[in-house]
Amino acid sequence: AGLPHPEVLAVFNQETAGVASDGCILVGKENWIDYLENMAAEEFIIKPVFGATGMGIKHIRRQERRWTDGETIQDSGGLYDYMQSYPHSPAYLLQRRVYNHADIAAFTSQRGFQTIRIVTYVNRDRRTEILYAGFKLIMGNGVIDNYRGGRTNNLFGFVDTDRGQIESLIVKGRNGEQAHYLDRHPVTETLLSEFKIPCWAETVQLANRAALTFLPIRCIGWDIGITQDGPCLIEGNIWWNPWNRKRYKHRIAEDLGFDPWIKKQQRGRR
Repeated sequence: AGLPHPEVLAVFNQETAGVASDGCILVGKENWIDYLENMAAEEFIIKPVFGATGMGIKHIRRQERRWTDGETIQDSGGLYDYMQSYPHSPAYLLQRRVYNHADIAAFTSQRGFQTIRIVTYVNRDRRTEILYAGFKLIMGNGVIDNYRGGRTNNLFGFVDTDRGQIESLIVKGRNGEQAHYLDRHPVTETLLSEFKIPCWAETVQLANRAALTFLPIRCIGWDIGITQDGPCLIEGNIWWNPWNRKRYKHRIAEDLGFDPWIKKQQRGRR
């Protein structure tokens, strides 16, 4: 479909053969060890094919002739064993690591890749709408940007989709306190009003292109990262969060001619 995305280096499957990007079939542990030992990439991302909220994602870096995810160091056989024994997904993607645009790196002072969740809806006239967008910002030395209800200590900021600016940042309260809003990044102290998301028009355009490409699915939550070369798709989710239905519920109900959430509740009572 010509949609920009991080390069897929290989696909790992616990139950059958894997495949490298050059079409080479990888069968069994010895094949995978040979592939990992001789791959050109010095770092990459491993990501469960079936997963949610960033669980199971690791940033793998070469350390001499071994691999580290920042917590453990293992050889290529150990990395194979980890993917083979992961209980929550039978397959993994190995993707080349990508980096945020310099403006985003300066705004957040983070090396981890941070994405924007853009939720698209294709109406009955096949026109795309942006229901809402939110920037997922990493705190600390984390690899994933998922907010996960505040349990990751990351930040979530709703984006003004017309201007490409973060309206406010949500941060989890300490010691069980209620989450509260910030008007600046807590690390760099850059005011939200002073930061404009780079390549915003191109990012919205990519979300709209992707939405039409994946019809007949009409509502998708996209994770889009912005690199120095422009936006790229990380993934699309048909089950996405945060819900925040008050922000968009009426727009979907008006297009469908009924309220799907009421219909769902009525079915649940039968």
